[in-house]
Amino acid sequence: MENLKDIAQTICRYPLINDKSIKDYLKESGFMEHRQDICVEDLKEYLESHEDLINKWIGWSDKRTDFGWTFSNAGEDGYYRITGYGIKDPKPNLGHELTFKSSIDAVATYISLEMNAWAQFNENKQPRKWF
Repeated sequence: MENLKDIAQTICRYPLINDKSIKDYLKESGFMEHRQDICVEDLKEYLESHEDLINKWIGWSDKRTDFGWTFSNAGEDGYYRITGYGIKDPKPNLGHELTFKSSIDAVATYISLEMNAWAQFNENKQPRKWF
C-alpha cells in the first residue's frame, strides 16, 4: 500500500505539474485507489509547511472552464470561498458556496472536493451530484 501521506503531498503539488492530465496524475499518484483514505487533515498537514501552494491552487482554479469547484482568494470580508458548479453551468452557482477564514482549511477542502470530483468523473464519466 502506498503511503497515504505521500499521496496527499503529491496531490497538493498538482498545480506545479504542467505535463500530465489530471486523469493520469490521479491514477499514477495512487489517489484513485486510495481516495477514500485521504482526508482533508492529510492535505492540511502538508499545506501548513507549503503555503506557497495556496496561490498556485487559486491560479489553477482561475483557469478552469469545466465542471467541479472554484476557489477564490479572501475577499474584503476576509473569507476564502469554494463554489461548486456543474458541467453545463457557464458560471458558478453561488448557491453552492463554502466559506473559510483560514486559507489552509480552504485550500485543503478545495483540493479534496476537486480531486474527488475528477476521480468520480474518471470512474463514472459523469460528475457526482454534490448538492
